[in-house]
Amino acid sequence: QDVKAGRYDVAANEATAMPREGALRFAVPLLQAWSEAGRGRPAPALQVLQTMGGTHGLQPLADIHAALIADYADRVDEASAAYQKIIGGAQPPTWRIAELAGNFDERHGRGADARKLYERSGGQQGIADMAAEAIARVDRGTVPPRLIATPADGAAEGLFDLAGLLNQRETEDAALVYARLALDLQP
Repeated sequence: QDVKAGRYDVAANEATAMPREGALRFAVPLLQAWSEAGRGRPAPALQVLQTMGGTHGLQPLADIHAALIADYADRVDEASAAYQKIIGGAQPPTWRIAELAGNFDERHGRGADARKLYERSGGQQGIADMAAEAIARVDRGTVPPRLIATPADGAAEGLFDLAGLLNQRETEDAALVYARLALDLQP
């Protein structure tokens, strides 16, 4: 609730004091990082995310939120490098990753790069309509608004990402809780 209300100092202090056990060991760094970003402290936010990279399977989650926080903080070169790291693999990125990175490219005058990314990811099942809409926007030259405009948006994105990672039989309850919290932050 503190992140949602813009009380980033309180949220950051609470996150620092929280235990990092069970699924909290994944959620707390995300919430702490976005709280630090809200405080106007992107360097500590990015440092917090680096602690997640050592946990098996969480490096991609840490990487996307590093890109998002750098983008939010208007650290354009750093965000660009982070997005390139994420989308640079041989496999097309997920649509959400393509959407976030493409949005960044469009807002920074690189519509052609965004278009290529949308085309690359648009072949995935169920994505064609969304990709076509994004490509049409690029072709019109319409600059979209920032997708992650506030720390609450970033925290919601992180909790939703985490819910997706935890959506397995053993952790289904935690996944539902994180999905609900994400919806509370960004209905």
